[in-house]
Order: sequence, then C-alpha cells, then structure tokens
Amino acid sequence: MLLATLLALWAQLAGAAPAPDAARVLAPMPDTFKRPTVLVYPVLDLAPLGGAEPPAAPTRVEAFEAFVSALGRYPNLKVVAPPNVAVRIRARKVWLEGAREATVRADAGRDAYAEVRLETAARYLKEATTLFHNIEHEFVDARAVARTELTRAATLLEKGDVLEANDAFVAALNADPRIRLRADYDRPETLAALERARETLLREPQPPPQFARWPAGESNQPELFIVRTRHHAARGDEPARLEVVLVSSNGTVLPESQPLPAELNADEAGSRLASRLFACLPFGAPEGTRKVTREVRLDAGGAYFVYLENPLEAFGNVGAGVDFTFQLARNISLKSLFMIANSMDDQSAQLREDVVTFRAAFAPGFETRSGPVWFEAHVGLEGASPGAFVTSSSVYCRQFDDVAQGIGYDACLASGGLDRTPRRVLVGAHGSLGGGLDLVDDLYLALRVQAAEYFFSNGSSDLGRPLGGVIALGYRLR
Repeated sequence: MLLATLLALWAQLAGAAPAPDAARVLAPMPDTFKRPTVLVYPVLDLAPLGGAEPPAAPTRVEAFEAFVSALGRYPNLKVVAPPNVAVRIRARKVWLEGAREATVRADAGRDAYAEVRLETAARYLKEATTLFHNIEHEFVDARAVARTELTRAATLLEKGDVLEANDAFVAALNADPRIRLRADYDRPETLAALERARETLLREPQPPPQFARWPAGESNQPELFIVRTRHHAARGDEPARLEVVLVSSNGTVLPESQPLPAELNADEAGSRLASRLFACLPFGAPEGTRKVTREVRLDAGGAYFVYLENPLEAFGNVGAGVDFTFQLARNISLKSLFMIANSMDDQSAQLREDVVTFRAAFAPGFETRSGPVWFEAHVGLEGASPGAFVTSSSVYCRQFDDVAQGIGYDACLASGGLDRTPRRVLVGAHGSLGGGLDLVDDLYLALRVQAAEYFFSNGSSDLGRPLGGVIALGYRLR
C-alpha cells in the first residue's frame, strides 16, 4: 500500500513538472539575450471582396489579433506589432523619398488623364505605382495606392490595353479590397472591368508580387524576420482562413495557412498559427556568445622590393617571403613574416657585390571578406639586416671584380675606389596592404604591397625605406 502511494505521488509530481524544452522556452530571458525580431505587418483583409457594397471602414480580424498576441507571448522573440511596423515603414529613408516622388508622378498622371493624354498618363501612373509598391506605401495609405492603380487601369482600358488594365485593377483590389467605382460617375466598361478583376481575385486569390519580397530600405540582418498576412473570407464549403508568409533577409519564404472554421474560436486559431510560426524561427542566443571561426593562414611566394633610400640608382631585390597570419577575432588578425632577398645589378654598375637582405615583421591589423575575396591592412614592427654594401665609382672596379687578376683590378685597389658599409641591423615601422582570393578547398592566392621606415640602426647605413610586394600561394587551417 505504501509503495503504491509513493508511486502515485511520484507520477503526479512528474506530470506537474514542465518538460525541459517547455521550461526553456517559457523561462524569462536574460538581459543579454539577443532576440530574433519579427515585424508583423498589418493584415490584408480580403473579406470585402465578397460583397458588392463593402464596409466603409476596415473591420477587425479577431483571429489575426489573437495570432499577434500569441506570438508576442514567446519571451525569446521581439515582436513588432502592426501599428509600429507602419511607423517603421514611414521612418525608412526610401519611403520618405519614394512617397514624395510617387505623389508627384501620380498627380502628373491624373492631370494627363484628365487632358486625355493617355500615353503620358499611363507612363506617369506606372512609375507612381511602381514607387508606391517598392516603398510598401499600401501599408501606410492603402486607399491612395488603390486609387492610383484604378486611374492607371482606367487609362490603360481607354488605350485598349485590356490585359494590362486587368492587372492594374487586381493590384488596386490587392492594395485595398474595399475600393469601388461609382456607377453614376464612371464608365460602364470600367465598372465591368473592375468587377471582372474582383471575381478573378475571389476565384484565384494570388498574392501580389511584393507580398513575399524583402522590403527596400530594411536592413539585411540575419536575426530580422517579416510576417505578412492575408485574411480570406469563407467561400462555399471552404472556411475562412489566415494566409501567412515568413520572409527572412536571405530570401527564404515560408508559407503557412490556418483555417478558421466556425467551431474554432479566434484565440485557439491564432495560438495554433503562432506556434507553427514560432517553430520556424531561430530561438536566439545570449549576446557575446557568438563564436568566431578562427583560422590560421600560411603562404609562401616570390618577393620583390627596392630601397627608396639609396645613394645609387634604384636596383631591385628579388627573393622569397613566408607569411603566417593568425585570426584573433572577427576582422582582427596578427601577422608575422620573414623574407630573404638578393640584390640585382644597378643600371650604372656601381654595386660591386651582392646585397643579401633579411627582413622579419610582426604586425596586427584589420581584414574583411566579401565572398571568396578578402582584404587586409597591417601596421607593426619590422627588423631588417641588409648585407655589406660595396660600391665603386672607379672605371677599373666596374670592369673587374674582386677575384679578377690583372692590371685593372690592381689599379682599382690602388685607387681606393671601393666603398664598403658592413652589414647593419635596422628596426622600424612596417606597413602592409593586400588581399587574397580563395581558389579551391583551403588554397588561396595572396598579393601584398609592403613598405617599411627604419628609425634605429647599429651604425650608419646607406639603405632604407624598402617598398615592394609579394605574390604567394597559401593554405588555410581552421
């Protein structure tokens, strides 16, 4: 008996405890939690399409209101309600500029239509409606957009463009399903065309092209999402329904639909739709926990530079360079490089011996990536050691080297025509600017321009300020 009682008590406590996932979802979020932002646009209520005499003012869609309320109860989401979304649309720079320009073109189009300049009117009105839809003005002033589309449709109808006129009538009803013409004022053929468009939308309620589009002027943040909703009235045996699309900045569009039968109350219908939409959204994460994929890059290639500080005419130095780059954080990296180079002949042949130069640098810097291409800039410390610098202005020394025998070389030595500066150690500032291109797998091609300015030396030196570049092939370790 005691065992049965304990088992029953354990089962009751276990049943009362929430599941771990449910507890995580419903628990209060910390202040540092980064919530996905969901912009819920005002609902487009298509129910007025079913009546020849639509209501004078928009009616409430209770299921949509319940859906917005249920979605806002998830603590990990930042839900922006429809009224605030309309404010956000008006705050975009593209809306302010586009609304002004579209209004000017719409007025010009109506004036041209009144003067029966149909070609001009159609062009201006087309430009106006394109601008209106581009800035989503139908969510700010649906009646203005619908009336502009109606005027354009009437213009096209008088021009004889029946198919394009029908598309304009459909666009007008999609912007404001309550829009109608006046039987005692508008032409009978125009009234009939609008009626055909209304029946088309009732039979095949296709959403407008901009319904699943990322809005112009909105930031492309990966944690930002847009929800647009249409409400369809009951038709025949089909119940009313809410049609929703979830749009992300990367172009993903997820459609959802919630039937609204008479036996299902609005709160339950909105909650069901919200839960399905919630399952499609990322949960979010605490700020600062985002991990950066650090990488190590190692490349080697050919190097070339000249000494800008040089008593002779500029001569090239050709060699090889090795570069090691470690990514410390996003856009921040640390670079170390080593280079060995040998001098080439100068044009006047005054350089009598090869100058072997060793260079090493250590430099932090900034880098950024755009697809397979990345760019970098580093500034740091460089140490260099150019070899003995042996020059001569004597004609004998230019013709005979130090291993030659004969009168010419003896004369060179006798004249004291050789000037020698021993190997020096130089320390100064290093600068590098370059980038790379990903080739295949983790192989990449790098190109850099490098320069240095030396401030310290263990003795007087004739060489300084090297400027050159490196082209290298490298491999990336993640």
